Formats: sequence, structure tokens, C-alpha cells
Amino acid sequence: MVRSLLIVESWPASEDVTADYDRWSIETHIPEMLRITGFQSARRGQSDTGSVVTVYEIGVAVDIAKANLRKAVEAGLISPPVALQTEPPPEMRYVTLDGE
Repeated sequence: MVRSLLIVESWPASEDVTADYDRWSIETHIPEMLRITGFQSARRGQSDTGSVVTVYEIGVAVDIAKANLRKAVEAGLISPPVALQTEPPPEMRYVTLDGE
């Protein structure tokens, strides 16, 4: 059962590296995220402003999802980003679904 969402809005570092960014996101980053306990699925698309939005469906409470993600990062289970714009950094929003 989906209890919460993680919505991430990000951008490639430049138009020249968009293909590298897309490849890293689709082939590396999203699969790594889905190996984290509680992260069940992901959908990725482009917004009307040109950013890339990824929505992760999570089967645990937000505090548990945050802790699990932090542990995965600390354990080196999440690869460094490729061709990702860092200024400004990606925007991350956790959402607790109504009724959860």
C-alpha cells in the first residue's frame, strides 16, 4: 500500500549533457532508489518548465523513508549524480497521503 510520495524536481547541468543525465537517472539512480526498503515504484517525466520530475511511491511513513534513504546514501548504495544541476539543487518534497 502506498503511504507517501517523494517528489523530486531536477535539471540536467546543461543542454549539452542532457543525454548523460537522462541515462544516469533512468539506468542508475532510479533503480538504486527502488532498492531502498519502502520505495515501491517511480515515474519520471518532464514538466512544462523543462525540469525533470520523478515521483516515487513509498509504502512506509515519511520519517522511515527519510531514514532508509539516509542509510543507503551513508552506505554508498546511491551513486554520485552525473550531469545533474546542483545550483540550485534539486527540490525534494515528501508527501503523506490523506488517510495515512
